[in-house]
Amino acid sequence: MMQDHEAVEAALHARRDIPPAPVLGEDHAHHDAPAIVDGEAHAVAPHEAIMAAFGHMVDAPDGAVGPAPVVAPAPTSAEFLSQALGSPIDQDRTHMIPTQFHRFWSGGKMSDDAMASLTESAAKTEDTMFQNNLWYSSHLERAMDGGGVVSPENQELRGGQREQLAALGYNVRDIAELLQDDPRPQSRMDRFLGRPAETRTPGRLTQSDMATMAGKATEHVQAGGADRWDGVKHISDMARLMYLNEVGGHHLDVDMGLGDMDLSRPYFHNDPAGRVPLMGAVTATNDDPIADALAAVGPGHDRDLRDPDTAAAGVRVAEQARDMTGMLNGMIASRPGNPNLVAAIEQLRVDAVHPQADIPSGMTANPRLLHGAGPLPADRSVARNQAVPPYLFDLQHLTEESDNR
Repeated sequence: MMQDHEAVEAALHARRDIPPAPVLGEDHAHHDAPAIVDGEAHAVAPHEAIMAAFGHMVDAPDGAVGPAPVVAPAPTSAEFLSQALGSPIDQDRTHMIPTQFHRFWSGGKMSDDAMASLTESAAKTEDTMFQNNLWYSSHLERAMDGGGVVSPENQELRGGQREQLAALGYNVRDIAELLQDDPRPQSRMDRFLGRPAETRTPGRLTQSDMATMAGKATEHVQAGGADRWDGVKHISDMARLMYLNEVGGHHLDVDMGLGDMDLSRPYFHNDPAGRVPLMGAVTATNDDPIADALAAVGPGHDRDLRDPDTAAAGVRVAEQARDMTGMLNGMIASRPGNPNLVAAIEQLRVDAVHPQADIPSGMTANPRLLHGAGPLPADRSVARNQAVPPYLFDLQHLTEESDNR
C-alpha cells in the first residue's frame, strides 16, 4: 500500500490548479432556468440549463434553440454537481481528508454479500494511497457473546472473516482503543491541594460509556421484536463519528462499494472552514425510486453528462443527495478533530449512556454534523450543498447487501 507523504503531495499538486467550474445561481440550480426565444423568456429544465452553461445544444419552445453546439468535453462530475447544486464542489483545497476508508461491523458474522463488497474494496485500493479499516466493538461482543446472542459457531466464523480481511490489507481495529479511561473521582486530598477534577474530553467516550451502550444493545436484541437490532445499529452510528473524529477519512456502510471512485488522489472538504463533512448517502434500499437514476449515472459504464437523459438523472441524484444529508449517515467523510463531529457525538451521548433512555439513532445528530453546536441557522441549504461529495456518481450506492438491511 502506498502510504508515503510524497504520493499524497504528488496527487495534491496535480490538482491544485484545477480551474473552478462555473456555478449557476440559486434559481438556475433548483428551478427552471430561462431561455430567450424571440425576445421572451421561456422555462428550461434544470439539466438543460446545465448543458447550456457548458455550451451544448438546448431545445427551446417552438422549435427555437439555445446556444449553438460546440465541440467540448463532457463536464466532470464535480463541474456538473457544482452546476446542479449552485455550489462549488471539489474546488477548495484547504482541508484534506485522510486517505482512509472505514467500515464498522460488530456482532455476528457478516453476510457473504457484505464480505464480497469489502473484498472488492481491498482489490481496488491495492497499490493506492488509500488504506482500509474494519472496526468492531469488543465491549458489544463480550455482552452479546456472553448473553447468548451470538453462538460459538458464529463467533468462530466472525473471527475467520476478520482474518481474511486482515490478509487482504485491512486494519482490523477495536473501537475500544479510542475510548478514554473513566475520570478518577476527586479526592479530599485533591481538593485540599487544589488539584482540578479529572474530566472527560468532549467528543470522546469512556470505557463505562461503551459498556453501558453494549449492555443496552444486548438487552434490546434479547427482548426481540422487529427493531431488536436498533441498539447495535446505533452503536455503529456512534462508532463512525468516533473514528472520524480521531483518525479522519471516509466512512462507508458495508453495503456501499467504491465503484469507480478515483483513488489516485486525496479529497477535501467543500466547506472552506473544514467543518461540514462530506455526506453522500442517497438511499438505503434497492426499491427506492432513485435507483434508476443512480444506475444511469453510476459506475460501470461511460457517463456522458452532456446526454439529456443522463443529465436529468444526475440532477435527481444530486438533489436527493443534498436532501438526504439531513437524514442518512451511510457515507461520511471528514478531517480529524472536526468540531461538528464533536457536537454530534456530544448530542448522541446524552441518551446513549443514560440508564433509562434508548441509544439514539445517529441520524438524529445529522443537523449537528452539518451546522455544529448552537442554534441551527434559518438557511440550512449552504451546508447541505457543501456536504455533497465530488465522487457522488462514482460510488456504488446499492449492492446485494443493501437488501439485507
